[in-house]
Amino acid sequence: MDRPDEASGHRAGMMTKNNDAAAALLQRLAITEVVQSWALYRDTGDWDGLRSTMHADATMTATWFDGPVEAFIEAAQASWCKGSRSQHFLGGSIVQVNATRAIAQTRMAIQVRGPLDGI
Repeated sequence: MDRPDEASGHRAGMMTKNNDAAAALLQRLAITEVVQSWALYRDTGDWDGLRSTMHADATMTATWFDGPVEAFIEAAQASWCKGSRSQHFLGGSIVQVNATRAIAQTRMAIQVRGPLDGI
């Protein structure tokens, strides 16, 4: 049987593990929220909101673009002004946090409307 001081030490260790797990979960949820916000801001033309999801010196790589984030936003704005209203549908996300850096992987489908044979 545990002595009282051993039992309280065990409980403290469990609380620390639970707190660490909760903090890690909160980090992953916050990063997932940034990914979700990115898609919504981009698809609704909220350019300031979109900027808030990325560092000013970030780069963006997409099927149609590779370069600085501000140039990506300008290109997305130009497309928006021409009437493009593509929609990003996000699936599951996995976030791996390593100290001060993280990698988020998200399934995504893009819906685009456009004329086909003049219709």
